[in-house]
Amino acid sequence: MTSEQRIFTAGRIVIAALLGLSWQVGHWGPILSLVLIPLVVMGKTKRERYGVALAYYLAGSHGLIEGSASFFGPGHVPMGSALWLASSALLAAGWAFADRPWKVIAVLVVDALPPLGLFDWLSPLASAGVLFPGASWVGLLLLLTGVYLLVRWMTEGLPMDLKWRHVCTDTLGFLAGMALMLNVFTAVNPAVVPKGWTGMNLHLGPITGNIMADMNRNQEWIRQTQAKSDKAGVPTASVVLLPETLTTWWAGNAAEVQSSIPVGQTWLVGASVPVGRDLLADGIEAVHGGG
Repeated sequence: MTSEQRIFTAGRIVIAALLGLSWQVGHWGPILSLVLIPLVVMGKTKRERYGVALAYYLAGSHGLIEGSASFFGPGHVPMGSALWLASSALLAAGWAFADRPWKVIAVLVVDALPPLGLFDWLSPLASAGVLFPGASWVGLLLLLTGVYLLVRWMTEGLPMDLKWRHVCTDTLGFLAGMALMLNVFTAVNPAVVPKGWTGMNLHLGPITGNIMADMNRNQEWIRQTQAKSDKAGVPTASVVLLPETLTTWWAGNAAEVQSSIPVGQTWLVGASVPVGRDLLADGIEAVHGGG
């Protein structure tokens, strides 16, 4: 491998890691995850392709370490580290062979199915839900078709200098086409929301572990939810869906939420629920106003 090729490979690895980190920035993670596909396919060897995919999964799932400590206690950091490394290594393995269109599609499908699908939350397939909201299986098939065409364009045997330019323009064209089809599908097949339901898009920071700060945080998201779901004392929705892991479901927090819900309204609160000593479970608590 020449020095130019090493720099090119290192650059792709760095970009893949940044793509993994982008999952922490709103909805950009699923969309930008599509760029992982051309980065991997440009690899000439299994080792290169594996390295690019591994960088993506390691960067995107590093929160497993802190998450394990939060859910299972500080003493479980080694277990979280093992989960982080093992899951990244397994999810990246299939991409080592992804040098043809049908192989890329096969990796996407295999990684989406159990057992790998149980923890492949960074899959580029997740972009279908952002690009084609409400399109169901049609959106997924459109995404896979676009991916197949993109990889076919990339593997037509162009020299590396031409391939790089074509990949850049084709990737931009592919994403622009996805955006255009998004507008069409949103207009033709808008997302269906159950009658009487509403979802909350809250603006909060993470739980800090500081008792006073977290109490203020709880009061803030309760105020935001009340303001959006209740007008002049009249509920604007019968069911309010709140984000995941919004709070820890201690007795005090549960009582505060219960007392804040208008009569006749139900809040579905994403909460970390204590289920044992130093053990929390991720769940949804249905809390009804007035009782």
